[in-house]
Amino acid sequence: MSISFNPNFEIVSTNNSSTANLAAGATFTGASDAVTEVDVLNVYLFATQNCTLIIDQSSNGTNWDISDTFTTTANVGFSTTIASVAGFFRVRVTNNGGIATTSLRLATQFSAGLSALPRSTGQATSANSVPVTIASDQSNINVAVISTPSPTPEASGFEFGRVTLSSLTEVILRKATYTEQTSNAQRSIKSSSANDSAAGTGIRTVQITYYTVTGTGPFTETITMNGVTGVNTVATNICYIDKLTALTVGSGNAAAGNVTLQSATAGGGVVVKQISTGDLQSFDAVHYVGTGTTLYISSISTGHNGTTVGSGAVYRIRRQTLNAADQPLIQVSDFVRLYGQSSTISRLYQAPIIVVGPAKLELWIKPETASSTTYYGSFDYFTR
Repeated sequence: MSISFNPNFEIVSTNNSSTANLAAGATFTGASDAVTEVDVLNVYLFATQNCTLIIDQSSNGTNWDISDTFTTTANVGFSTTIASVAGFFRVRVTNNGGIATTSLRLATQFSAGLSALPRSTGQATSANSVPVTIASDQSNINVAVISTPSPTPEASGFEFGRVTLSSLTEVILRKATYTEQTSNAQRSIKSSSANDSAAGTGIRTVQITYYTVTGTGPFTETITMNGVTGVNTVATNICYIDKLTALTVGSGNAAAGNVTLQSATAGGGVVVKQISTGDLQSFDAVHYVGTGTTLYISSISTGHNGTTVGSGAVYRIRRQTLNAADQPLIQVSDFVRLYGQSSTISRLYQAPIIVVGPAKLELWIKPETASSTTYYGSFDYFTR
């Protein structure tokens, strides 16, 4: 066993902490650590590829009878705390991405002296309710107070979009065109500028975050740009595109041209999604919820650059089920009204909006002025 103590009375498990990168499909398996008289296990993971995180527990350090499994998203930090219910534990991490990680940080600690947590959260029953004794001149009355555990997030993030409008038409909040595909395929990426290339001044590498036609994902793939020449993806199961993000850039620190994901190989087909000139990501408030995933929307934030009275807008989130025929776009949020004269507003949901995958979420906007105005908006979420 390899442990060290820190000043906060937590025990750091060096056996189950790592910064070594993982090849595609590779697994880090920590060594068994004894955790007697320990209340909880705290695990943190950041990786540049989608991963599976498994926390195993054992009564003897050999037979791993209890496992808690989590999926993590590329470039999004994840942490979890679970109850220590056996004498030994270990941590496993598998790289689910198509390439090796370029950064990985796994940190594991034990904590003692805390109230024990349930190993997993769910609907409370009388078995995990808290008995409370109420003072009375009668005989003692025992009341079972049922706790309602909050969902433990496996990943969190936000989708951000912007659009410049000069009409009263309701549209999706996105800067450039998105042509949603309906089948899996190999795609390609190119630019309208030769400076978006491996040694250019613009974007050098770009990451695609995508889902398959059945809503499986998210997956990521990183492409090294080659200017106006289309570079094919390795993956052949790319359907729904969540986002494009620049990972490395040249001295211009932005896209030198329009960086476009094309529907076909060798730069062919139609533009599916785009990073516009001067940007570093695709700016559209669209997000996919994967199959088997539950998403919780916690807030909507809005803003604009209008300087006159009446230049506001109304925002709403709409949902559409994936991989099913004739599915409508259903409004799932309330109407969030943005007022004129450069105002901003945030709508916080104490009871999050729940969306079960596979589904697509879109933030829609209806301007209240026909003058040219740039509108901004985002929604925050976490998933289980």
